[in-house]
Amino acid sequence: MNNVRLLFNSVSEIAGNEKIGLITLTDESHERLISIVCDWNTAEAIDIRVKHKMDKSNTLPEVMAAMLKARCKDERKYYVCILGLEEEQYKTFIVGEDSAEMYKIKASEAVLLSLVLDIPIYIEGTLMKKQSIKNRSCTDKVSIPINVINSSILQETLERAIQAEDYETASKIHDELERRKRQENKNSKIQD
Repeated sequence: MNNVRLLFNSVSEIAGNEKIGLITLTDESHERLISIVCDWNTAEAIDIRVKHKMDKSNTLPEVMAAMLKARCKDERKYYVCILGLEEEQYKTFIVGEDSAEMYKIKASEAVLLSLVLDIPIYIEGTLMKKQSIKNRSCTDKVSIPINVINSSILQETLERAIQAEDYETASKIHDELERRKRQENKNSKIQD
């Protein structure tokens, strides 16, 4: 499998929606950027760890990490791997390097875990090509692949785009919502 190593780049809020965070990761050359949408609590937890805003030695993730390291005398090695898309989310796993262990996890929480445990993050190469954008580090705006945003957030964003008279964005969002409705109808007919 052709995996690409990802490096943490930044965490911020999505403009206009303070309840949603945005994590950005780059490839090792810093040429391509991928974004992961997350809840604000996860974004804030990452921000605290990146900016060292407080003593984290007694926080749950760090305590659990210390416990795991103490219990795993054989020094098992793990990494995060993003393998695909599933229901508007990245299909992400914690993988045991020397074993068949695979634990499914939310992509945003995998980023947090990678920061706490200091474990690498990889993404399947074809997925990286499809989901990433050129890294423009001189700008404060980042494009988010629409296929990793859940429908309720898309609906809210559609309404904001219409209010702002941004009809091009509204049209793209509307098309994606319609595509999802067609897919849901197709899936329900298959199940019947």
